[in-house]
Amino acid sequence: MKLTKLLGIMSGVTILVLTALPASASTTSASISSNISQTTGSAAPPPCGWVVAESAYNRDSGSSYNYGVTDLNYSSCTRNVYGSLQSYYVVACNPGVDGCGSAYLYRSDGNSKTCNLTKGSKSCITVQISDAGYTSYVQSLIDNGPNTAYATTASF
Repeated sequence: MKLTKLLGIMSGVTILVLTALPASASTTSASISSNISQTTGSAAPPPCGWVVAESAYNRDSGSSYNYGVTDLNYSSCTRNVYGSLQSYYVVACNPGVDGCGSAYLYRSDGNSKTCNLTKGSKSCITVQISDAGYTSYVQSLIDNGPNTAYATTASF
């Protein structure tokens, strides 16, 4: 009886969702919520995704203007890290005369990886390395002609 009254006041969309539930599903609000989440997806982050562990803005010396952002990214499931550099503007460098920009991922045992911005690009990422038992950080620069903006993340 309660379910009949509830269905009478629900919108058509909700009724469609409820009728799409398997016949074995219970009509409790917990099971309805569970089935709806399984049907429509969940906002919860994946259990083994990447997170930004540390971040720093790329700034020209003595300036508070941000030219980009440098991130140290970490996966708790794989215990790997990678560095990323994102310029806020397309890099207009002149290869061979001035550098376009680079990010350097350093691990505490001396292992390092590099990625480079190329003319006309806005981002680069390093390859992943294991961070298990180590600490890591990223240093970067964006060289856009007369301005060079540097960043160093904290260690993680």
